[in-house]
Amino acid sequence: RGCYQVNLPYASVGAIRVTPTWNVIKGEATCVLEGTTGSQRTKAVLNLEYQNPTLTVVHALDDRHVIAPEISLYNAKIVYQWNV
Repeated sequence: RGCYQVNLPYASVGAIRVTPTWNVIKGEATCVLEGTTGSQRTKAVLNLEYQNPTLTVVHALDDRHVIAPEISLYNAKIVYQWNV
């Protein structure tokens, strides 16, 4: 497992992180790509897990309220997570 992060000087994309992993036992590769805004309030996560790839957008409405819809790229199922 490794991780590589690049910080960018832009408001729309403040950082990009790539985390590839390899499960030796199952022989499966996984990669997680994350993009964070400069304000750190919104993050997009593309999880390329072999069994259940997903796309999640996490947005902090304020200090206590977070919304995070997650879309399964395998079957298009959408799961909403609300912390209010």
